[in-house]
Amino acid sequence: MHANFFQEYSNSEILNILIEGLRFDIVSLLYFNLLYILSVFFIDKWAEKLLIPLFFIPNAIGFLLCTIDLAYFPFNLRRTSWQTISELSSINNGGLLAKSFVVDYWWVILLFFSSILALIFICKKTKASIFLKNFHHKIDSLFFASFLILAGLRGGSLAHAWRPIGLNHGGALVKSPQDQVLLTNTPFTVFKTFSSVKLKEDKYFLNQTELAGILSPIHNTSPIATNLSQNKAKKLNVVILIVESLSDEATATGPISYTPFLDKIRSESVQYGYSFANGKRSIEALPAILAGIPSLDMTYPLSEYAGNSIDALPHLLKKEGYSSAFFHGAPNGSMGFDGFCKIAGFEQYFGKNEYNNNADFDGVWGIWDEPFLSFTADKISAMKTPFLATVFTLSSHDPFKVPEKYKGRFKTGQHPIYETLGYTDFALKTFFEKAQKQDWFKNTLFVITGDHTSSHANPGEFSTNLGRYRVPILFYLPEKNISAPLENTNIQQIDISPSILGILAYEKPYFSFGKNIFEKNQTNYVIQKLGDAYQWTENNYLLIFKNEKSQALYNFASDSLLKNNILTSQKPLVSKMERNLKAFLQQYHHTILSNKTHLQ
Repeated sequence: MHANFFQEYSNSEILNILIEGLRFDIVSLLYFNLLYILSVFFIDKWAEKLLIPLFFIPNAIGFLLCTIDLAYFPFNLRRTSWQTISELSSINNGGLLAKSFVVDYWWVILLFFSSILALIFICKKTKASIFLKNFHHKIDSLFFASFLILAGLRGGSLAHAWRPIGLNHGGALVKSPQDQVLLTNTPFTVFKTFSSVKLKEDKYFLNQTELAGILSPIHNTSPIATNLSQNKAKKLNVVILIVESLSDEATATGPISYTPFLDKIRSESVQYGYSFANGKRSIEALPAILAGIPSLDMTYPLSEYAGNSIDALPHLLKKEGYSSAFFHGAPNGSMGFDGFCKIAGFEQYFGKNEYNNNADFDGVWGIWDEPFLSFTADKISAMKTPFLATVFTLSSHDPFKVPEKYKGRFKTGQHPIYETLGYTDFALKTFFEKAQKQDWFKNTLFVITGDHTSSHANPGEFSTNLGRYRVPILFYLPEKNISAPLENTNIQQIDISPSILGILAYEKPYFSFGKNIFEKNQTNYVIQKLGDAYQWTENNYLLIFKNEKSQALYNFASDSLLKNNILTSQKPLVSKMERNLKAFLQQYHHTILSNKTHLQ
């Protein structure tokens, strides 16, 4: 069915995808039948008929969802989501549409009722009492079944580092984001989007020309004006280092530094007065850093929009002759990283599976940072130049352990994360020492940042609602200079990929919600969403916008603890910042809803 939409796949590729799709099918089956399965262990034989509705009704709903999508998919090119169902339920002429559906797609109705007959047959022929003969048998079976159920609901694993399977996990096996529909199923999509926030189309600006003039996610050619952009004969390699839970507070910017090596790199890098993460979760960092897409009203990679096409850095640079690889020492599939990396266009993925040496396993998350970063340096050296390599560390993560041989070596603080950041800083030092011996090192742009800040922050400016997003963002180029922007320039994670493209003198239009930090005369903004409030930063000012109204304004440069709300005394500035924020939100919601987050 609908094979014409997937002609680029061979029969063997389709088979592999269908086999992998069983993980998603098992999750849906368990969701629908969990109440029935648990009831089997507690109901007596005489009341067994009461189980029939618990089995029949949920599975009938599941069949209905699946069969409807057989007809609906060619129009939507997506699985039906909870949002789609909500939209259909509000249609005034739903009765007429239903009649039309029955006439035009009679074969779907026939298939659905055939499935219902099959369910009735199963209900009549199956008796749970056959398998559970006595009380002790029920308890033993329930204990064993609970592990199978939990593993099934998580997508096949009970591993601590494995995020429960989500909509983005299908990206690792398909050739384009839209093709994830081959792996997932409609009930799974509905379940996973049930509690998701429904994006809305904003109507702040009806004049599209005015809207684009305020803030546009469409980027045209804008290389930085340096000798780097004028000499494209030898393209720069790019290495992006994302350090788990690295906040500015733990570096030389904070009261006590736990990262002496990164402090040295910072002193030789382009840096900014204020640099920020756009989110608070690791999975939110990847689309922000690599594609300029923040997670505001939903966790983007886990949302129903995760299959949208995006102008991610690996995809764009591949057309410029770049090879690409992503490195993360956790078991493949952890955090859903491999799925997103496939969508982003990475050619290779190196995780714990490829490292293939459990002697260096930390017992919880993956391979210790020091040996994995050494492994990464070797793999990067084998890549075809020019290349893009993205490295995500993991050791500075709960439960915050360091290898036995390094206990007592690194500075400790009020929270155990500081010691692990010291270990990761040491691991990065050994990575650079190894990389410096390679031919590619001097011609490589290194970008270093944190995925988000630590869960711990000492009292002070780093514990405010804005301070909890402050992470380093450094551009380091050995033996070459990059013209630095003004000191009060603010940078955020979604600015990283446009800024890299500016340094590389990329000459084609592309889509990104971030800005090229090296380009002059642009709005100096940063955005986050904390709870139900948007935080919009321009220059030294922070605007809090909630319930369609500006709630507070702070000059965070002079009022680092955000104690003095100057909203009423700065009305012209509030009006200007609110206008820019609304332009951003309207562009953000519209382009994601309409799948227009790409040009290339």
